[in-house]
Amino acid sequence: MKCSGVHRSLGVHYSKVRSLTLDDWEPEIIKVMAELGNSLVNKIYEANVPDEFARASEHCIG
Repeated sequence: MKCSGVHRSLGVHYSKVRSLTLDDWEPEIIKVMAELGNSLVNKIYEANVPDEFARASEHCIG
């Protein structure tokens, strides 16, 4: 919740947060996510993030 609050405060032109339980997910979005997978989607979304920036991982604690 803490991290999503920070992302939401940036504005949707920089960051968009969707809840798995509270938001509606369009079938097209679900299909894209399922077909591409986390690794490829993260590479797309993080393409312009400098290498020295810490990225989220499965080990992050909120």
